[in-house]
Amino acid sequence: MLLLAGGGTACARPEPPFLLSSQARDVEACSQAVSAYLPARDALGFCEHDSDCVEIVPEACLSSYYANVATAERSLASLEQSLSAQCGVPASDCVRTPLGWPRCHEGHCRRGGRVPRLRGMSCWAERWQLVTLDRPHLLHAWHSPPDLAPENARLTVEAPGHLTVRVDWGDCTGDNELQVYELHQRPPERQRLGNLEVLRFPVSPGDYTFRLEPAAMSCERATLTAHLDRADGTPAAGRFHGLAYERLCED
Repeated sequence: MLLLAGGGTACARPEPPFLLSSQARDVEACSQAVSAYLPARDALGFCEHDSDCVEIVPEACLSSYYANVATAERSLASLEQSLSAQCGVPASDCVRTPLGWPRCHEGHCRRGGRVPRLRGMSCWAERWQLVTLDRPHLLHAWHSPPDLAPENARLTVEAPGHLTVRVDWGDCTGDNELQVYELHQRPPERQRLGNLEVLRFPVSPGDYTFRLEPAAMSCERATLTAHLDRADGTPAAGRFHGLAYERLCED
């Protein structure tokens, strides 16, 4: 039985969270998985300000949703994997449309519609990938209009320590390099092990921006993983995740 995005009846929900038609082997198990997933997803969307809201893009072909930026430790990844298995959700080849500018309405993240304007200026939204510690992130080297993939990634550090960033450049060849901004000390220590680039440097509380600088246009993406050890040597946990929308304006 097919489960259709935005409609269908197989999982007894008016709006199943699927992007593509799916084949559920056990309709009852699928229905139970959806019943557990949707309330858990909705519970993550609490907020006080628009800036609290980020877009979460599940790994499987499930619909994106808004969540509070500081709920990384409550990630639904395992629940989404279970839902995908129970409902036969495809793991790839799904086309996503960005949710767009979010707003906080009555304590919950909602679609915000148009980006708020400043008088006499033209404004638009730019998406940033927020880096969660100890989780792999796929970064794009070039802006891709079809999927509007973000080129910039940002890590928020809450305690001083030493950061280790590993970049797997995959099949990319040449002198590829990860650029790190907001560094106020000496350049990071870099080590290259084949297509793996490892950076180590001390950090203070604040935001750090990462951007890929490949050697050739044919290199489109790389995978980044960041690990932070506090000053006392204990590993830090990441609270922030998702895709953040930031307003840019010009005359």
